[in-house]
Amino acid sequence: MKRYFIFALVALMVGGALAQGVLWGTAAVDDPMGMHKNPGYLGLGHGAESAVFGSFSTDSFSTMDIENTHGILLNLQGLAGGYENIGGMKRWTTGMGFGDRTFGIGYLRTWTSHDSWGGGWRNGWILGAIVRPWDFVSGGWSYESSPAMEGHRVGIALRPRTWRVTVFGDVLKEDRADWADIGWGAGGELHLVDGVRVFGRYDYFGKDDLGETVDQISAGLRIDNPFAGTGAIATTGIDGEWSEFSLYSVASSKKLPSLFKLPKTSLSLDLSGDYAERPQAGLFSPRKRAFGRLLRSIERAAEDDRVEALVIRYRFPNLNFAQTEELRDVLQKFKANGKPILLYADNLGNLSYYLASVADFIAIPPSGSGVGIIGLGAEMMFFRGALDKIGVEPDFVNIGEYKSAMEMFTQTGPSDYLSENMNEILDSYEAEFLGRIAEGRGISIEQARELVDNGPYTDIESDSLGLIDSLMYWDQFEEYVRKERKLKTQSFGAYALQQSREMNWGEPDRIAVIVVEGNIVKGSGGAGGLFGGASVGEREIISAVNSAKNNKSVKGIMLRINSGGGSALASDLMAHALSDAAEKKPLVVSMAGSAASGGYLVAMPGAKIFSDRITITGSIGVISGKIALGGLYDKLGITTARFERGENSAIYSSAEKFTPSQRERIHSGSLRIYDVFKDWVADGREIPVDSVDVLGRGRIYTGEQALEIGLVDTLGGFLDALDYLIEETGANRRDLALWFMPGLKASIESMLDMMAMQIPVLRELKSLPVYPFEDGEALYLMPFAIEVK
Repeated sequence: MKRYFIFALVALMVGGALAQGVLWGTAAVDDPMGMHKNPGYLGLGHGAESAVFGSFSTDSFSTMDIENTHGILLNLQGLAGGYENIGGMKRWTTGMGFGDRTFGIGYLRTWTSHDSWGGGWRNGWILGAIVRPWDFVSGGWSYESSPAMEGHRVGIALRPRTWRVTVFGDVLKEDRADWADIGWGAGGELHLVDGVRVFGRYDYFGKDDLGETVDQISAGLRIDNPFAGTGAIATTGIDGEWSEFSLYSVASSKKLPSLFKLPKTSLSLDLSGDYAERPQAGLFSPRKRAFGRLLRSIERAAEDDRVEALVIRYRFPNLNFAQTEELRDVLQKFKANGKPILLYADNLGNLSYYLASVADFIAIPPSGSGVGIIGLGAEMMFFRGALDKIGVEPDFVNIGEYKSAMEMFTQTGPSDYLSENMNEILDSYEAEFLGRIAEGRGISIEQARELVDNGPYTDIESDSLGLIDSLMYWDQFEEYVRKERKLKTQSFGAYALQQSREMNWGEPDRIAVIVVEGNIVKGSGGAGGLFGGASVGEREIISAVNSAKNNKSVKGIMLRINSGGGSALASDLMAHALSDAAEKKPLVVSMAGSAASGGYLVAMPGAKIFSDRITITGSIGVISGKIALGGLYDKLGITTARFERGENSAIYSSAEKFTPSQRERIHSGSLRIYDVFKDWVADGREIPVDSVDVLGRGRIYTGEQALEIGLVDTLGGFLDALDYLIEETGANRRDLALWFMPGLKASIESMLDMMAMQIPVLRELKSLPVYPFEDGEALYLMPFAIEVK
């Protein structure tokens, strides 16, 4: 058979080597230069990339003429485009790809013309796929139907032990060629150091009519800076001489391993808005940023040699006390690495000054308002008097004298147990509050307490007392940062979004972060409505646990808890699923603002429990009961009629209180549920059941107090739990993905909720702890929550 097509193909590949990505194997394509060899590359998620190239021959050394062989190729998040002129053959390309790091599929459409064809454009297409199930192997296939060829490419690539070494092999089968005429090629790439790579390839195309071997050798070198690379390639011609040379440049939106360092910079962080434990997005609310990702980004900046300082504009983000503690701790780590923190705020209160005190320089405007530190206080509302007036009778059974969550309905003031517990918590909160302010401003605890006792302060008083470092407006602060401190800043958001190029094949190691936040309810939770905050149901948590347990890329599970509990049944079912997962994968617990009652029970399967210093936890006890509305019905002229079968069929009726026998049944059932709670704690904490009862009875503790009595293992936040889990699992810290689960969807109710919270009484109604639960449902629910402002 004559091999006219082979010679045409050889001519095209020699003249347009770079455009065809000759140095890449079909399974090893790594930049836009190889998209025509295998469009499956477009689906692997390498961000935005571009490439330009030009070629010349030994005959044109004197002029470096690249007029007849040049081009530009683009990959914009899987959308491809390009133009090439290869020795007079012009080609336009468009296409797209989709997939993930383990599998990519792509399709290109081409339009090609050549002067010798007498005008017009000839259509073509290329379909390809790449599969990378593991970090050491890649398989590729593509089919091309174009004026250049019609046929299949199949290849395999291997990486023995490291991404720095790649070897690959290909076969090429044209539709019109005999199987005896199959071409093949082999090559490899070696990263000598970060930013310097060498590569080469040998291709065999068959034999000509004279029996001579038709082959080709290519070799090249590429040097990268952080976001671009420049390379040179030499290729042998049909005569075997090194006669074709190419220069090319690639650019990437993702940071490449580089021989060069980026210049020093400082970061400007606008600290405002919401930072959710689990990200939220919806039609009627802005996307909430993940609090854990904020912490990780600051930690990365703390360890990044090129980051010199952090400039914070504090605009009262929606963070609780425990989150602020964790944020302050990571800022302290940033500062401990010799990197200054400069903070500006319009004014400062208790929580904001607690955070600001970590900064090396604090400024506020000379507008009269200053530092409003006034100490910590708690105010509770009791509704019993109002309920009596409208004929509503709360009827609850508490297991544990400190289990006082329903006292707001059953009492006109706090019990002695509630008062005792509240004062213990406030003492612990105050110690943390004063201690960090004293540490940050270099004063004693006594001086800090005196400052708090005499607050609030005006701007001038704040300055004269050393609570701040300067009075200036924002524009003056910016000028101070730029001229006095000589800092060049970039957006913290841009820095946080800046990703490194994924050099490893296959899926990244994942840590599943399963977030239990809000009231624990049966079924499915939600983002919250007009009279209640977020809730989380056992269905979504169990589904998330099973997904993490069965996903091979998930190396470990972090259970992040910010919940005061809720449904006893839902809490137990969650704990059971988590216990099963803990037998298959490492599971650690990170307690945020609260992990109490049901929120504490679900932590029991964790191999290690991390708690913030001021986390609210414990509250081991049970509440059951209902609200009897019979008196209200009478006042409104509402009557009810019941038709019963069974002595206790009306036990959960909203019209009347429990009878003595019904109350006894509720009490005995609650005792059994309390025993279940104690058993979970005894097993999880490896302490006797009798000791659990002593520590329980509904009593709550701060994280520091819980550590002293063995209810948690260590003090630490999200980052500490993550570091521990990485060490335990051997996960790749450089190429690690956090998988926040379950996702939280917003609703129209969320928008109404934001409007309703402008009304003070609705803010109080929102805090009522019974709205998501059914009458008679046993609750693992903490008695109160403290909000520091």
